[in-house]
Amino acid sequence: MDAKIKAVIAALSGQEKAFNALYRNISSCFGLSECAMWVIYYLIVEENALTQQDLIRLMMFPKQTINSAVTGLAKKGYLARTRMIGTRNRKQLTLTKAGRQFADRTIARLIRAESATIRKMTFAKMDAWVSLHNEYLEALWESFEAKGC
Repeated sequence: MDAKIKAVIAALSGQEKAFNALYRNISSCFGLSECAMWVIYYLIVEENALTQQDLIRLMMFPKQTINSAVTGLAKKGYLARTRMIGTRNRKQLTLTKAGRQFADRTIARLIRAESATIRKMTFAKMDAWVSLHNEYLEALWESFEAKGC
């Protein structure tokens, strides 16, 4: 393998692991599993009502992991599940008053830190980073799909 390619792969892998470790540490600091943190995160940042199926699509965690996180948050009184009219068993997830208060003390801090970092880095740099990251991800998926994997 070409030394430059090897160095880039190592750097990319290291960055992904560092991001994962950062968010895992933040969730632990908040007293949450990583999945539970992301459930609350998406309930805050998404503009539309969410269901567990929506979270599975957004978060890319296994269905059972998300179910466990949602059940745990509901038991703590942070989350309510309301049956959606016109559906067989889909339930809309919403933060309760206690959940919103908890989120304001925890996850909202994370979102404010992310927002401040994006502003500090500038939108132009962050747009370029997101664009390149997506381009790389799409090309990597295509490479595996071409091989039937």
